[in-house]
Amino acid sequence: MSKVDLWSNDCEYYYTYDLRVCEEECNQTIDIRQSSDLEEEAKVTFKHVTQQTGKPFYCWYRLYGNDDQYVIVDVRTLVAGKYDVDKCNDGYLRITDDTVDKYSSQWLPPTTICGNYPANHIRVKRLTRGSSAFVEFRVDKAERSQSYEFDAMFVDKVCDWLVPVDTCFGGCKLVSPGYPGIYPPNITCHYTLINFEHARVQLAFGGKHGKFDIKRSNDCSEDYLVIYDGRSNVSPLVGRYCGLDSEFVISSGTSLYVEFHSKSGGPPYDYSGFEINVVDRWKNEHDYGIKEPDSICDWTFLSRDSRDGDLHTPDHMIPAGTMCIYTFTGEPGEILEVRVKAYELKPDCLESVEVLDGERLLDRICAERIKSRVRGTSFSFTTTSNAATVRYQTRDKRVSNSRPAWIYYTFRNATEYTGIPETAPAQDQNEVEDSMTVPSSLGRTGTSHSAILLSIGLLVTSQS
Repeated sequence: MSKVDLWSNDCEYYYTYDLRVCEEECNQTIDIRQSSDLEEEAKVTFKHVTQQTGKPFYCWYRLYGNDDQYVIVDVRTLVAGKYDVDKCNDGYLRITDDTVDKYSSQWLPPTTICGNYPANHIRVKRLTRGSSAFVEFRVDKAERSQSYEFDAMFVDKVCDWLVPVDTCFGGCKLVSPGYPGIYPPNITCHYTLINFEHARVQLAFGGKHGKFDIKRSNDCSEDYLVIYDGRSNVSPLVGRYCGLDSEFVISSGTSLYVEFHSKSGGPPYDYSGFEINVVDRWKNEHDYGIKEPDSICDWTFLSRDSRDGDLHTPDHMIPAGTMCIYTFTGEPGEILEVRVKAYELKPDCLESVEVLDGERLLDRICAERIKSRVRGTSFSFTTTSNAATVRYQTRDKRVSNSRPAWIYYTFRNATEYTGIPETAPAQDQNEVEDSMTVPSSLGRTGTSHSAILLSIGLLVTSQS
């Protein structure tokens, strides 16, 4: 194609200096290694709108990054050709690794796109496996409506991230390199998520919580994501994930550590990586309680420290066979009101909550007795002594529980107790219908002392 033919198409670009040299601006090389105008991790935008019709049109770009960089081509709009079964007719935009040999284990087939995709209707990313990319746009018969726009970004291959969760106002996102698109082979990424003192970290992926599409392998031995409950890979293992897995994870402390590994790769190339939602989670402590040394979740509550309060069963990962013991001790002549509000327990009593009056078992609560997982079901008790115990037990490993059981307690003077709370707040009909009262020997039939239930929602926004 001659220079005259190219000029007759009247190319227009964002990245241009003089439209009179259209050939140089259309068929050009961007080399970050030799350009003082482009900083590392630079982003360049290219845009073209065809002005004349009836002639073939072809335009190419070669994009070179540093040896320790990838090139990401992010297609924003495209109007060219049409897709027919397994190929593009009449035109396309194609992205190819420019320096990776076809017979190399690093090679990926070209990404070819065609069709009518206006702004915000397409988001195709191609991350090169080498340090350069070749982009070409071709139409057999140009029309005025044909156009394309894409960003070229040069990003470091180093993939280590420290994420201060307390700065994620509303939420953050962790994404695989090149997301949404095929991630590079033989890469290891580290994400250290740290929150401020007493606060925790909550992440979710898969299903409705965020995209998760990693190449599936037996036992997730090739490409996989692994999560640890702590700041390093020597912290307790939460799990290993690949394929289309999903998970909801809450840290026990202030941090989570995430690793992503990929191997040499190979077809089929039908995976798009992951997008993980990260938000802040409330502290893992109970006001006025005393945590027993060297225990996972044993706490003691004394009436001299507080006459009433609330706490919840573990919402973070705990091993199978764990029992959490919450001990309540009042002064002589006192009794306790205890209310358990359960939302979600594993079926078949794999998880249970027991309430004891002294050493006498009052009730055992399992999943089958929960009427509503949304509103929860309340179980109310009154003791005959100044001591009560609530035991939570799981026979199976629990990674996390966003809606743990809440326990509300109030110490009262037994000689003045009438079975009616000193302040009897009005409850909505749903709460009354969901409540179940287990009368004690004192004949208690009312509802227990009210308390405020704190909750957190998964509100996630994009991180710029």
